[in-house]
Amino acid sequence: MPRETHPVSSATSEEDEDSFRNGVVVQASHVSERARRRVRSWIGSSRWHFERRNGYVRPPRCLPCGRECVIAAFGECGDRKCGNYRLGEKTAHVRPTFLDFCIKHIRAAFTPAILKAGIVYCSLGSGQLLFDWELLERLTLEENTRLRAVYLIDKDYGGTKRRGSAVRAQQLLAGWYADQGDQNGPCEFRGFLSAADFQAWVLHNGEAAHVLLDCDAVGARKKMDVSSFRCASMRSGGVCLVLSNPAKRTAILKHRVGAVDTDMGLTVLEQEVYRRGER
Repeated sequence: MPRETHPVSSATSEEDEDSFRNGVVVQASHVSERARRRVRSWIGSSRWHFERRNGYVRPPRCLPCGRECVIAAFGECGDRKCGNYRLGEKTAHVRPTFLDFCIKHIRAAFTPAILKAGIVYCSLGSGQLLFDWELLERLTLEENTRLRAVYLIDKDYGGTKRRGSAVRAQQLLAGWYADQGDQNGPCEFRGFLSAADFQAWVLHNGEAAHVLLDCDAVGARKKMDVSSFRCASMRSGGVCLVLSNPAKRTAILKHRVGAVDTDMGLTVLEQEVYRRGER
């Protein structure tokens, strides 16, 4: 049965910033298969690196071969004082090991058959999507995961706080995974401005997440009931993966539907704290 379509518009241009609506379909940038292969051929090599540019940590503008790096628009926090800063001498390992942590708990939460059939992925405070791209690359290339839907939540995607660089990263992610989807159709990418907006959308449409990522989303968690959001946003059996600041990583399982007790159906599976660059 084809996936139901919802009455939302597409984000198309700078002129559309005032007409942003939650659940808006992200317009994908074009990414050629050759460009994908070129980037992937350098990932993990001794010449692959990240750099700090315009206040963000980003992939390089050019690949080691001298060709354009099509994922240069992805980024993450470049605050040198941050406990999760990727380029810091004592903190460089935090995000890469959190990536391994995420993969471990996704493997434990879902069978290979579920991953292959297609998952719904949601990211809170996703910003410029560098870590999301890394995680989705591992899932799709190494865990044989199909992406059914990707929901991205950040105030930078529209409204008065719209940031063009964040919108470009969002469009790039949609273009990079334009070949994803399931038997009901292509993978849909949708944007939301706040956790409350997404929570309301899930309540109306019923498309809760298998995987909920909360990677250093300190600002997005302010003035919200975090447990209520996680419970509403995940489906039964879903997993929430959290990187906090100061550096702490947590895996949370939603173990049943309609829980009325104080834990709201959420169980902490594992939590690890980093201090002075060490776990």
